[in-house]
Parts: sequence; C-alpha cells; structure tokens
Amino acid sequence: MNLHRTYLGSIGTVAALLACAQVRTDAPIVLSGATPADRQLTGLSPTVEAPNALNAGTEQAGQARFVTGVQGTLWQIDPPSISAPIIPGTQLMIDAPEDVSGTISVRVGSEGPFPLQWRPGIGVDGSDIPSGSIVSVVFDGTAFQVLNGRAHVLRDCPEGMVAVGQQFCIEPEQRAGNTFFQAAIDCGTLDRRLCTWSEMYRACTQAAALGLTTSSSDWEWTGDSANEQYNVRMVRFAACTNPVTRNAVTGPTAPSRCCYSR
Repeated sequence: MNLHRTYLGSIGTVAALLACAQVRTDAPIVLSGATPADRQLTGLSPTVEAPNALNAGTEQAGQARFVTGVQGTLWQIDPPSISAPIIPGTQLMIDAPEDVSGTISVRVGSEGPFPLQWRPGIGVDGSDIPSGSIVSVVFDGTAFQVLNGRAHVLRDCPEGMVAVGQQFCIEPEQRAGNTFFQAAIDCGTLDRRLCTWSEMYRACTQAAALGLTTSSSDWEWTGDSANEQYNVRMVRFAACTNPVTRNAVTGPTAPSRCCYSR
C-alpha cells in the first residue's frame, strides 16, 4: 500500500498508530473527536521516508524538503521523502551551488529535467543567484517556480539614468519647468517617480561624481509632502540641506527629475 503526501498545505496523509509504531494505509484517516485533543495523532516516530507521515518535529525542521549537493546547471535531486511520480505542489528548499552561469533545470530522481523559473516562462540563470542562497521552489506540474523571488537581484537603471548606490537611479539632467502634478505624471508614464527629498539630498552630495547637471538657483520638485495642506518639498542643488515648501496646487512651475527604485 502506498502513502502519498503533498507539500503545500494539502491534507497530509495517511498514517496510523499501531502499538506506538508507524504503519501504512491506503485510505484517509478521519479524525472526528469532539475536541482538538481528540483529533490528533501522537507518537509518530521521526522519519523522512516517502511512505510515512511526518511528525511535527521533522516537518518543522525542514528535513523532508531541504536539498544540498546540487551542482552545475542541472540540479539532480534524490530526496528519500519524494515518491515517484513527483506531484504538483511539491516544495523544496535548495542550497544553490556557487559561481554557476547558464539556464538552470531540475531533475528529481529520473523525472525531468524541469525548468527552474522566476515566474511562468521566465527561466533562472545561475548567475542571477548569489552564492550561498537558499532557493525555495514549488513544482507546478511542468516546471519549478521560485517562491522567494528576485529581491536579491538589483534592477538595472533605465537608459539615461545613473545609479546612486544600490537603492535607486536618478536622471542626471533636470526636466523643464512644470506643475507638480504634471511632473509627477511625466515620471509615472515612464515607470518612474519623483525623487524623495532624501534621495535628492544623497544625489546632491555626489552630484559631481554622478554627473548631475543643474542651475544652482533652481528649486526642483520632490515627491515628499510638507506639513501645510497641499504643500510639497522642493530642493536646490546649490545647498543640499536647504529645503523649501511650495503649494502643489497654486505654486509656480519648477524643474524636476525622476528617480527609479532598484
């Protein structure tokens, strides 16, 4: 008799206690006690073998899902906790190899290889995974999808922008004078945004190194509001720490520049 287990919140599987030992069963066990204490299995011994149910300690320790020793661009996985055929919903935590470039695929036992993807249709290149990363993946039936995203991968600055450290990019040249709202709209249509006051300050302190150009007398819009109703902050590159506020509704037109989060 076979015990099948899924990994993502599916009703686990099927095991029973007989004389305090784990046994196999091919039918679900229905726990119908009146209280939570009456609806539990106790005494399961630690195991990661596929035919047996996991006890809480083994599951919480991640022993059934954690994979080490993968190499190259074809990650061969042979965990004892996965029965063939591999089923959708199977989740694994993989200790990624170091210094690998090329499209990654995953083979489980003799099944596969299956592509590793950031999202459907977008494959993973080994160079996008920092050395020492733990990659959480789930099998969707045709590919392994990465669950912990690409937060570690910095976005490139759009063409014409310069990077200010690892946090954001900024336009080196100021835009022509406009109202606050139109300046914000113009940035938004390019998938950018008005810079915050703190971003403008940081860029201002590195203006020469970044190649930022500006007129020393110009005040520029930022995306930060001020205490007064409808007012927003402005900055002037002539004095990085000298802000001023202007009314976004009735205020004058002014230059601006867009920023982009990395």
